[in-house]
Amino acid sequence: MGTIQGLHLLTNGTEEMNYEVQTYDATDNTVYYETVRDVIDYEVALIIISKKYPNRKVISVQEKTND
Repeated sequence: MGTIQGLHLLTNGTEEMNYEVQTYDATDNTVYYETVRDVIDYEVALIIISKKYPNRKVISVQEKTND
């Protein structure tokens, strides 16, 4: 579990978002939660986590509010 910096891209005035990505690892039967910060959309967050943890299955990507 942790926070991962995303890609800092020029967004032409759109706000970069934070996402919580839930993954499942069948080898230890565990669900993991990762936060990806400063990405354009959920697809980028999904790609970052999928590449970091190729053996895990992404089960959810949710936008986090900047509270």
